[in-house]
Amino acid sequence: MKLPLKELQPSQLYLSQDKVQKVTSWYDSSPMTPILVRKFANCDDWVITDGHTRAFVASLKGATTIPVQLDEEAYSDAVIKLYEQCIDWCREESISQISDLATRQLSQDDYQVFWIDRCQKQLS
Repeated sequence: MKLPLKELQPSQLYLSQDKVQKVTSWYDSSPMTPILVRKFANCDDWVITDGHTRAFVASLKGATTIPVQLDEEAYSDAVIKLYEQCIDWCREESISQISDLATRQLSQDDYQVFWIDRCQKQLS
């Protein structure tokens, strides 16, 4: 199934510059695997749970729709709450579509500190 990129709610505040460069290097030569999406109680839109970088590069390359697959992982209550918190953080930062991450690319070290560590702290 394909969905319009502008209708997909990110669940990340940042992207890793390194990952963006890597995905950009192979994007045109490989078929894109579907990104994972899911509905959450605090959001009416489909939320990206995996594949933010691929979705972002697709938007840079001019895609308007993207292949998606329903994320049917059996998440724990703690992980569901983390995703809902991430959605709230995105709303607070006015991130409502993947293109909003254009100015939010960080070095791998900063990505670790400002995103990964923040999420791990929320889980504990």
